[in-house]
Amino acid sequence: LANGSCTRCGAESTSRFGSTHATDCKCNRGYSGADGGDDCAACLPHLYKDVWGSSDCVFCPNHTISPEGSTSLANCICNLGYTAPSNGQACGACITGTYKPVNGTAPCSLCLAGKYSVETARIAESACDNCPAHTYSGDGSGLLTNCSCNRGYTGVDGAECSE
Repeated sequence: LANGSCTRCGAESTSRFGSTHATDCKCNRGYSGADGGDDCAACLPHLYKDVWGSSDCVFCPNHTISPEGSTSLANCICNLGYTAPSNGQACGACITGTYKPVNGTAPCSLCLAGKYSVETARIAESACDNCPAHTYSGDGSGLLTNCSCNRGYTGVDGAECSE
């Protein structure tokens, strides 16, 4: 700037062509800080910033996470146990009888036949409990009472059955 020389903007900031003042340096997408660009900090996980300038990083939708320095709403992906049709949307909990062990938009997996789960947002297959002795349930059972007596056995749904 002095004597017609240029000064480089700080890390993670840029200025438009022909800028003449240090305050013309603005934080890049995924970074936030004051104009002048010397203190641009990466957006923390769960936050993103998709514009150039001094605006603040914004929160991702509920039940999502994003990596540090995220530059787009699409960087916000569903947490374990939650799912959505696409990245950047609020994610819903996996329903009873299901679980999801990965981040992202993958569908929730069904508990296997002979198992059930009464809780939502489960993150592991181990959340699916075995039906009582001599009972059976279909894939994705979300209630203990879905465990019915096997052929040749009698009893109350959801309880151990006997011959």
